[in-house]
Amino acid sequence: MNFRHQEARENRSAVLPAPAGIAVRDERGLTAGGEPDDVHIFNPFKNFNGGSERAALELAREIRRYSGARVKLWRLRSHYDRRCDAEDNIHHAHPLHFPLGGTFIFIGAYWKLKPWIALTRPARVRVIINTNDLDNFSKLRPVYHRLSTDVRYFFRCRLQRTLYGVDGPIRPSSIDLARFAPAPGDRPQDGLFRVGRISRDTIEKHHYLYDPELYCKLAQEGFHFRILGGTCLEPLLPARRNIELLPAGAVDAADFCRSLDCFFFRTGTFYDTFARTVFEAMASGLPVICDRFGGYSEYIQHGRNGLLFDGQQQAMELLREVRHNRELRLNLGAAARRTAERMFGEEAARSRVSELLA
Repeated sequence: MNFRHQEARENRSAVLPAPAGIAVRDERGLTAGGEPDDVHIFNPFKNFNGGSERAALELAREIRRYSGARVKLWRLRSHYDRRCDAEDNIHHAHPLHFPLGGTFIFIGAYWKLKPWIALTRPARVRVIINTNDLDNFSKLRPVYHRLSTDVRYFFRCRLQRTLYGVDGPIRPSSIDLARFAPAPGDRPQDGLFRVGRISRDTIEKHHYLYDPELYCKLAQEGFHFRILGGTCLEPLLPARRNIELLPAGAVDAADFCRSLDCFFFRTGTFYDTFARTVFEAMASGLPVICDRFGGYSEYIQHGRNGLLFDGQQQAMELLREVRHNRELRLNLGAAARRTAERMFGEEAARSRVSELLA
């Protein structure tokens, strides 16, 4: 075995210079390169309901629709959430099957280096950074620039760009406005005021000190809470009258939003750079009440298209106000939908795709 390839197998973080004269072929015996204008999107696809995975799937549809380019989605590991295959064909990039050229789009900065990456020659590299993984990014950045002389970075919020110290435009993730749309007609007139939230079903996505207290206290006042991705809170909520804790993905996210009167969002120590579920709720015409600690707050104008709070007491006061003020609720929801249409409508989508592939 070639010593350098043996070394690469022993050290998975090694990136080798491309050996001259090697023709890389896929499992069918055909080169895996494709045309120069092909677009290849890389993501772990670990969680079908994860924001990063949803962003990759939506972006693929958007690029196909507005550019006409051929798009392939690639996972970098053998283990992935197979539900993603129901929406698109997820290819497994491995030493015998990977793209050689075209445009490479990496969503996230948390993948591990693979030796085959050195054999590729993309015309351009685009990196959409949606987390705050600075350590891994420092390892990946030199690799991106060895792959291509045309490398650009895209961020979800200003704070994130400042932390990374790299120049690049701030662009939101893609949201399907046809899927996430206001419910037709009036909300159910059953006397219940339904507040909901959506996230991955992991404790770091919740404020596990304050959220249980807020849910219990307001549930006693007649609020009805629906938490999609909330089973991780079960040990903290032994009494759950008027509180539904549902597994992530148990209900279609768009249908879930249409069942609500209001959307509430807060995390604990985890800084969510975008939180696409907030914008899915806004696209659904819901008033959103969110903790100011998150990148989404850069898109929300307090009192106009949503409400932002800084502490537990203010959060509860705003929820009570929205519950009892129907006019405020309707105005915030309508403004939220208009904001979503500006951010994710056809004109914005075309511009986003054009900028990404330029």
